[in-house]
Amino acid sequence: MLPAGRRDRDAVVAALVTGVVIERYGREWRMGRVSVDRTFATGRIGFQRVAGSAEIWDEVRGDFRERAVLTGVTSAFALRLSDLRIAFQRRPGNIERQSFAGAFQALLNAASETEGWHVHPESDPVAFEEFVAEVDRLTKLTVRANRPNPNYRGRRRLEAIVEGAHARYLSLTLAAIEGDSLDPGEPTIAEAIQHVADEYGVIRAEGVRERNVIKYDSDRDGIAPEKRVELAADQREVTEQQVRSTLDSDGAGA
Repeated sequence: MLPAGRRDRDAVVAALVTGVVIERYGREWRMGRVSVDRTFATGRIGFQRVAGSAEIWDEVRGDFRERAVLTGVTSAFALRLSDLRIAFQRRPGNIERQSFAGAFQALLNAASETEGWHVHPESDPVAFEEFVAEVDRLTKLTVRANRPNPNYRGRRRLEAIVEGAHARYLSLTLAAIEGDSLDPGEPTIAEAIQHVADEYGVIRAEGVRERNVIKYDSDRDGIAPEKRVELAADQREVTEQQVRSTLDSDGAGA
């Protein structure tokens, strides 16, 4: 977000308006209840959308009536006022880094008298080889290698697959055996990785470092910080205080 001067902190707090609503890609997003103290603003945002319909008994009509069925998901967040860094709960498949950032940005702009708020996912610039060296284990890897222009620069294994199949691109997705680590040096995979380094594709990967899941996306050319939070046996979601604690310990941010 913006650099955190006093006016910026006051402006962002003023823009955290409970109940403000925006629509993005068929989802109706709202800002939930927000608590603010001297150092943090905490709360949650979430969305609802129509997930289908159901025939529900209507007491007034004395008959069944078709009604829309809504589904919704929320994400707890903590915003550190000193630098406007945000930590939030990922809800895989529903609220990811980019969807959270886009919705949070739109909610701020909808409620704020200050125009031009910008929220962007955080990453630390690094090459894929550096990412592999930084993690203890490489657990997931997806490489999309596009048909090149003009040539494959000697990457014969990759060329044989793409050209032989008359394909526009080759997508490789690998997951490590539990407790093990993938080997990106396997010849075909290594060629695909080098192909992406020549700007013909994209690499996305996950690794583990000291029990924390670390992600890599070559589109953003960086590691996306992520920190795991242990939940109690009867706990379904992280609390706002738990999200806040990840920033207190320099954990994940948006």
